[in-house]
Amino acid sequence: MDGSFMVPALFTPTCPQCGKPTASGLCAGACPECLAASMLGEWDELEASDEPAPEDIITRVADYDVLRVLGRGGMGVVCRARDRLLGREVALKLIHSGVLASDEELRRFRLEAEAVASLRHPHLIVVHETGEADGQPYFTMTLAEHGTLATRVQQSGAIDPRVAAALVRDIASAVHHAHTRGVLHRDLKPANILFDSDDRALVSDFGLARFTGADSVTKSGSLLGTPGYLAPEVASGVAGHTTSSDVYALGVILFECLTGRPPFENDSPLALLKSITEDETPAPSSLIKGIDHDLEAVCLRALEKDPARRYPSAEALATDLERWLSGEPVTARHPPLTERFWRWAQRNQSRAVLYSMAAVSVLILVLLSAVWNVLLSSEQNRIEEARHRSEVLRASLLREFAVQFMASPATMLQALPRLEEAASLTTGDVSEDQAIRLRHRVIQRLAPLRLQKWKTSSSQPVLAWSPDSRTAACTDNGTVYAYDLEKGAEGDASLTTLTYTTPKTAMPVPDDGTLALHTLWSPDGNCVLVHSRGLVSLWKRTKPLARWHGSSLLQAWFDKDGRLLLQCDKGTLHLDPDGSIAEFAGAAPPPASIAEPPLNTTAEPNGIVRVWRGQPGEQEVSEPLPHSSAVTSIVFDPTNRYLATSTQDKTLRVWEIATGLLVTPPIPIMSSQAHLTWDESNHRLAVWTDSEAVLFDW
Repeated sequence: MDGSFMVPALFTPTCPQCGKPTASGLCAGACPECLAASMLGEWDELEASDEPAPEDIITRVADYDVLRVLGRGGMGVVCRARDRLLGREVALKLIHSGVLASDEELRRFRLEAEAVASLRHPHLIVVHETGEADGQPYFTMTLAEHGTLATRVQQSGAIDPRVAAALVRDIASAVHHAHTRGVLHRDLKPANILFDSDDRALVSDFGLARFTGADSVTKSGSLLGTPGYLAPEVASGVAGHTTSSDVYALGVILFECLTGRPPFENDSPLALLKSITEDETPAPSSLIKGIDHDLEAVCLRALEKDPARRYPSAEALATDLERWLSGEPVTARHPPLTERFWRWAQRNQSRAVLYSMAAVSVLILVLLSAVWNVLLSSEQNRIEEARHRSEVLRASLLREFAVQFMASPATMLQALPRLEEAASLTTGDVSEDQAIRLRHRVIQRLAPLRLQKWKTSSSQPVLAWSPDSRTAACTDNGTVYAYDLEKGAEGDASLTTLTYTTPKTAMPVPDDGTLALHTLWSPDGNCVLVHSRGLVSLWKRTKPLARWHGSSLLQAWFDKDGRLLLQCDKGTLHLDPDGSIAEFAGAAPPPASIAEPPLNTTAEPNGIVRVWRGQPGEQEVSEPLPHSSAVTSIVFDPTNRYLATSTQDKTLRVWEIATGLLVTPPIPIMSSQAHLTWDESNHRLAVWTDSEAVLFDW
């Protein structure tokens, strides 16, 4: 047995008013027809009317002259009347059915009069007199002629938050006064909040009020109050009206003042009551932006579904509103999201179980998907790491092979395809840049020194040389370019001695890594114009500026003026770049020693030179510098930017340290045991032995 049982048809619940079968639960078992008739008939709001009193309404009650009808309700009618004795105007309330009123209507009418008469508060309507005339009971109240709060909200929408807070504070204070006298209002709403001539809010219409502890005059199965302002426990039929349900109605009034509408709206009374009972109360800030966080917390606490979570009294609500108006901290706080969800789950257990099962299912799917992705990603990473290691190893081997091929001019070209492949491998490290730099180094070794270049648009530019090989020129679609080799600058293109020709002889001179298409050599054979891929380049062979032969050369050095001085058995000589030699008297002696640079080098037997910062083996500052044979001499320039080397195969090279690139092609020299000396300008280099000295301008 699971504890469940079937209800016999004999005990099907019925409506206590009409006897029709109905479902138990909402509205104390009332059927929809009786409930709608109760809410839409008995509890209609008072409607303002400027029409003359009907003929069946009496024009005089006791000492009061009835002037006009102000409004009608389900039980009574309120008229504007004049007191014949005191000459003042008052609000006169009569039973709608007059002398035909039932005992229940008479009892409720007297209860309202007694309830209001027992109260005295600045924000409560005041009863002046009660009585009976010709069997018609009546009582008179203060006349409030400045309309209702419902009218103001309907006309202007949301009102200023401070005005709303002060208004509800005053109303809550009046309601608390009624509660302390044992009176429950049970029908608090904006339509029952009136304004007098001083614009003071007054709580009115105690037609549904009752004294706490007294027997209720409400019929079983009916609800008292306006549906939109009923507390959830009253709307569901779980409990009757209490002081807490009046606090809830005050919260609805505050919500409507702040937003211009009640928290729950629906054309269907049953759907409205269901929303009040089950749906989460919306935050005022979700409807009107900019509402203060603390004021919203006060409003939402008054609208709590659970009566135990609301303010314990109307006075507590009024006190919190007064704190907010004074800029003091309020006691109300926004419940966290987890708490709001737990409350919703308690009210909607079936839906909460369904949503929880769906959430757990989704969570399981997400976890399974995450685990699968982790496993798949791990396998992919393993494969990628293996591929990466393979490519790194292959790129390293290709670079090593390329360095070996670069050691010999005969095999240097074979290094290029290996470097191309090494550069194409996606190793994710600096190997690609290393391969590219090595490739450029090969190209620079094969190429002479480039002096000038011009971009051309013609596929067949015309090239020209002057007879003395001093000026090179080319024409491109009518534009003439010229270069003066002696000046190292743009030359005179108007020289009549220039011999123009269209080159046709193909010659393998590298140009930025590509083979040249057409070349034109200078008459002296030292320079060449090359046309390749829309570019005309001017290249110059590297050769010494000056040379000295003699014997017993002891030292060669550059003085502070950049002159190359030679110390031999004949004294001190000056070697001029034009090749002339002269004795140099009064020359400063050569430096006693050369300070060690902050860089060090190591030379390997296979011709590899490595440059280190600090001690050898600590930090390598450039790529290995390959040579075709063993290195015999290494010298840094004064700025430590360049490095000059000589080898056993009688070859001079100049390297850029930062990039590891060869600045000059290999230059033949006279001895394998030569000394190297830089000048201060870094543009001249002297190579000398004990019998010869050569000056280079690289």
